[in-house]
Amino acid sequence: MASPAKTRIWLNLLGVVLVLAVAVAAFTAVSHGNVPAPPGWLLSRAQSLAYDRNFFPSSAAYCLTTLAKAGPAVGMQPSAVGDPNEPVYLVVCSGQFSTPSYPAEEASLTTFAFVVDAHGRTVLRYDMTSRPADTRAVGRMFRLF
Repeated sequence: MASPAKTRIWLNLLGVVLVLAVAVAAFTAVSHGNVPAPPGWLLSRAQSLAYDRNFFPSSAAYCLTTLAKAGPAVGMQPSAVGDPNEPVYLVVCSGQFSTPSYPAEEASLTTFAFVVDAHGRTVLRYDMTSRPADTRAVGRMFRLF
């Protein structure tokens, strides 16, 4: 039979192991479990839309939201929004133009954002600007690339 001191040591070690296991599980859930996977077509759509406009993104973020919430990020006025509850993806790319033939104003653009219908995959609106897109209304954005 084990002495009370050894039993106490083993119980303490078991308690430490359980606490560590719970901490690792919680960290994994927070850091990986709440990030929705983007649909496969969204990455290729973002790259082709940007490249078609001579914009070369170094990173991009996305979120699934509603048209009403995504509108301000691409300069849509509330009155221009069709069905405000329509599910859409908002994609915001950061990068730069690489074509020297553009006027200085266009060459300084660093943000390319667009809204695409989540079901039909139709681009509803896009915007290019020299300032970050206003994504406050949509909440958390997730890394696309």
